[in-house]
Amino acid sequence: MISEYINTVVDSNVLLSLVVGCICVIVFYVENRRTKKEIDKLSYFKLLVLIIISIFFVLFIKNKKIPLPDSNIKIDEPDF
Repeated sequence: MISEYINTVVDSNVLLSLVVGCICVIVFYVENRRTKKEIDKLSYFKLLVLIIISIFFVLFIKNKKIPLPDSNIKIDEPDF
């Protein structure tokens, strides 16, 4: 049952970026609480949105198939 949810999250770019973004912001929040730094809650939200967009963009570029043009150049023995 848990593996089905994990596979669903890993297969979807949006869900994967949401989960990784939330984990990153939680780690950042815990670290700031440990060092007793005061940061606005809005800053955490901005950080979450920035991380989600950047991870989604990277996954989108990774999964995009770029068509390569056919070339007529042969890189083997010359034909005389």
